[in-house]
Amino acid sequence: QISDKPLKDLSHLMNEPQKFALIKLDKVRGNACVSRREIISSFKKEDKAKIIEKYKVGDIIKMENNQFVAADLLLLSSSEPNGLTYIETAELDGETNLKVRQALPETQELGENDKQLATFGARVYCEAPNNRLNKFDGTLKWDGATYALDNEKILLRGCILRNTKWCYGMVVFAGKDTKLMMNSGKATFKRTNIDKLINKLIIGV
Repeated sequence: QISDKPLKDLSHLMNEPQKFALIKLDKVRGNACVSRREIISSFKKEDKAKIIEKYKVGDIIKMENNQFVAADLLLLSSSEPNGLTYIETAELDGETNLKVRQALPETQELGENDKQLATFGARVYCEAPNNRLNKFDGTLKWDGATYALDNEKILLRGCILRNTKWCYGMVVFAGKDTKLMMNSGKATFKRTNIDKLINKLIIGV
């Protein structure tokens, strides 16, 4: 039976010396996220901010073509061959050309099978939240096997799904911990060496 209870806060399990965050999708309570899976499908009817607030680490959500990615996700499976997923990252880096992400072959086999996704249990060991958009280091431990994770298997908050009928992902970072939000601080202005020199001369005068 699917539970609506949120997953337990596991922040206390963080390995401080290595600055690694442990994200656990427990086999017993891992299906707690499944009841939220269709939230993303009702984007047109609900306020985006309210939907984003509902996501918790470990949730498994379904996305459909042209929908906004509302959390940093580990891509599990997609409608496209070989687990390929196409995204637009203009809101993150200003680039309008489509980028490709690919699910692990092992998780791609989950497809859109709700029963298998509901019982999906895994541990993700990854870097602590940071603002590096082009880098992700982690491992997935599932059914006694370990798989390397990198940026090519991650869908970042702010991306838009393109040319992909559907995909499933597991929330790795949500809310203020997403890379988009970690980059939303004060803007830094680039100045040339000449500008810096002129400023010093003005101050001297």
